[in-house]
Amino acid sequence: MLDNNNSEYDVNILIGENGSGKSIFLNNFAKDSTKLNKNIIAIATSVHDKFDIRSKKFHFYGARQGRNMISKVIKKSLMLSQDESDDKIKSFIRVLDYIGYSSRIGIQIHGFNPYKVRSLEIEGLIETDNKYDLISLLNKYHDVILYNQIISADLYAFTSGNINSSAFGALLKFEDIMKKLGILKGITLYLEKDGQEISLQNASSGELLLLSTLTFISSYIKRNSIILIDEPENSLHPKWQKEYIKNILDMFYYYHPKILIATHSALIIPLKEQPINLFSIENNKINQLLRTTNNNEELLFDTFKILTPENRYLSNHIIEIINEFDSGKISLLSANKKINSYIERAYDPKQIKFLTEVKEMINNIHKTKEEK
Repeated sequence: MLDNNNSEYDVNILIGENGSGKSIFLNNFAKDSTKLNKNIIAIATSVHDKFDIRSKKFHFYGARQGRNMISKVIKKSLMLSQDESDDKIKSFIRVLDYIGYSSRIGIQIHGFNPYKVRSLEIEGLIETDNKYDLISLLNKYHDVILYNQIISADLYAFTSGNINSSAFGALLKFEDIMKKLGILKGITLYLEKDGQEISLQNASSGELLLLSTLTFISSYIKRNSIILIDEPENSLHPKWQKEYIKNILDMFYYYHPKILIATHSALIIPLKEQPINLFSIENNKINQLLRTTNNNEELLFDTFKILTPENRYLSNHIIEIINEFDSGKISLLSANKKINSYIERAYDPKQIKFLTEVKEMINNIHKTKEEK
């Protein structure tokens, strides 16, 4: 797994139940990779992740850092020097566009005290250029800020070099200093979707997770980076789970990253046309799994013992069970037992309803035969 094949699609999925050792393996893999001087981006959606590495090459984003970390990730992507901002801001715009947001961003300042603004003039507190941009912006938007209104700007302006965009960025960059000086109590970020301003607190957890994950990756990714993700399915709608790997590759394939994802969700595994390496882990032992079938539904069932909606593999097996029962090859007890095993593994309500109705149909066939 450590070998990088320099492919656009070096995607590795490690599957296993909770407690099987997935998180420990990811941490050990990261440690081995740091010894090879690799740039590592690690993401964990559980507060119980096992990452414990300290290295300039190791960049971690996880649930244990708290919900406010999402806001910090986005703010940090905007607090770059003019020399490095172009690519990173454009990457952030691409992330926003990818999940349906516009390139406009807003900030709302809370607890503004205009009488404390002059304290920014203290010598050596911040750089001279930023100081006067910041004071100018605070004075210009005095009333807007005082009444907690939202100040908006287009992210494309952050790479134009004009004073308004650099001052807007300075508000975020020097938020902590202004809080210490008593100028403000905090800054809330707003994004725009379908013409509506949405605070980060009001965005869906799935959107926030995807937004912050892609933004964090875009902030640190370099060519041939290693991306480690522990249980990305947490808080993600099934639709987002199915598209998770595709989303990452769409955004970052040109960096040729090695991606290693640990999961216990069948939906994370991409469709059969996406090249992946599949591994299982049990009792801390890794085994590579070979795709013996081109039927993705069959692969998911064999691997996870979980059924996906609209599953052709399931449909074929149900027809087979009905035919075997109708011809007398299997008993009613055996037929019901097989169908029950599928019901236990299904998670889609429509699929469970379908299987329940199949059981009723088989029981009706049995009653009809007995009446004859």
